[in-house]
Amino acid sequence: MIDRITQSLLKDFQSKFDFEDVQDSDLFEHFVNYTILEKKLEDRLDEDALNLVNIGVNGTFGLDGFAILINKHLITSIEDLNEILNNNSKPTAEVFFIQSKTSNSFDVKEISSFGNSIEDFVSIAQKYSWNQNAKNFIELFKHLTNRANDLETNPSCHIFYCTLGEYFNDINTEAERQRILKNIEDQRVFNKVDFYFFDYNTLQSDYKKIGQKISRTFAFSQKTLIPDIDNVKEAYIGVVPATTIIDLIEEDSELISSIFYDNVRDFQGFNKINQEIKNTISDENLKYAFSVLNNGITIIAEKLVPSRDNVTISNYQIINGLQTSRVLLNSKEFIDDKIFVTLKLIVTEDENLISKIIRSTNRQTEVKEEDLLAYSDFQKKLEDFFKTFNDPDKLFYERRSKQYNGTSTDVKSIVDKSTLIKTMGSFYFLKPQLATRYFGALFNEFGKQLFLDSHKLYPYYTAALIYNKLENRFRANKIDRKYKKIRYFILMMLRLEYNLEFPKFESNRIDKYCTDLIKYFNLKANFDQKLKNVIQKIDSLNLDLESNELSKSNKLVDNIKRLYFK
Repeated sequence: MIDRITQSLLKDFQSKFDFEDVQDSDLFEHFVNYTILEKKLEDRLDEDALNLVNIGVNGTFGLDGFAILINKHLITSIEDLNEILNNNSKPTAEVFFIQSKTSNSFDVKEISSFGNSIEDFVSIAQKYSWNQNAKNFIELFKHLTNRANDLETNPSCHIFYCTLGEYFNDINTEAERQRILKNIEDQRVFNKVDFYFFDYNTLQSDYKKIGQKISRTFAFSQKTLIPDIDNVKEAYIGVVPATTIIDLIEEDSELISSIFYDNVRDFQGFNKINQEIKNTISDENLKYAFSVLNNGITIIAEKLVPSRDNVTISNYQIINGLQTSRVLLNSKEFIDDKIFVTLKLIVTEDENLISKIIRSTNRQTEVKEEDLLAYSDFQKKLEDFFKTFNDPDKLFYERRSKQYNGTSTDVKSIVDKSTLIKTMGSFYFLKPQLATRYFGALFNEFGKQLFLDSHKLYPYYTAALIYNKLENRFRANKIDRKYKKIRYFILMMLRLEYNLEFPKFESNRIDKYCTDLIKYFNLKANFDQKLKNVIQKIDSLNLDLESNELSKSNKLVDNIKRLYFK
């Protein structure tokens, strides 16, 4: 039985996503998967991702959620896995297994079935019957293990068993936990394995934390006020114990990924520099000189409140020091309060200044323009341009990952960078089959063709608006949900129904093209008629709309183009 508070949280979750017609059991699984995975990721979890990771749909035995994260990015295909491994030096990999039950108890038999499913999943050969989505992830996992040499270490494994009961460390369930841990560890594919019993208290608490702005209070007595700087409210430089840095970057014994989303580089693994940092920490003769042997950490905060020797910072970002932070976290057993770290703390909201600070404080590795994409003038203009429109056409462009967390902004009106690239790639470049890729792969595909200073802003808003209109039709059940998996193909076709060609993005004519297109599609009759035409064309192709591979199909793109370009 679902209690009243969890029920209210489920309704809140359902309102954020297009899960109105989802069965209660599937909705709860989505809810649990979202609650566990959202804080682990740098990017937003959307409906597509939640549907993919929920491998419990259609009868998977004993397992409801599975995910692979590489450097905090959700990876759902072999193509994306190869791309991120080829473009990052020794990244970290995490594997998640999740089981969700609405019961009010922790049943040993069901826990045992859960463990057996995981063991079969990670085995060389499977004995159980798995649905196609699960089979795809099993192959992805095998590919990950085959490329284990490209990782910092073997993947870490995180197991979550969730019910709406209260967990009391029962001797039988604890014994079953240990049995499962041993069996999974004996597979010898993971660097470490942990197993969590997730009860209703933890589930409710963790869901409520999602979207909250992070705030921390710490002692910063050994600091010097930096002289006045334009557009900086205040700035300090000093030293703090390494344990303070760990408190700033860690929650529930793991790295808080969201405070690093503006950092220009993923963790580079234990390369020469990072190994030297680790060696300094573990060396009894050098560890206490850490603050003079290491460049330290640079933090930018939105707000700072002093109180004697303490400061409280809110909505802060570590814009330099990801490598140092990760090494510190990795070396916790060697750290005591006599190891100090240099800290530069800056309070500002000036983003031009932030981009300059990022460039100047990240000298070890070249800072490329795409690394600073969120801080480009074009991105900031685009964000402001989206805000100039009024309801019902008002959208919010999220150029920095999760920047609207902690605000009252309706998530349905937020367009993040990844979604915008997907809509642009589908609407204008006719490549909807790439919309399932993760952000890094999308940027590699379209980055040189988008967000150029010479471009007009209207094409970006227009693609996002038409996509939002399409999404609203799905939410209102005006389109059969069986077409949802190929919505980016439908988006492409809507533009082709309107016009086969369009002016260049830098042309003065593109603004009129876009305003005319928006005016046309804002008329409900026009939008519905074009949508009807699109659905008829799709139906004529006799597609298997249940296939998860359809959304990646190059052949489908070619078949659709033949309907328009004869």
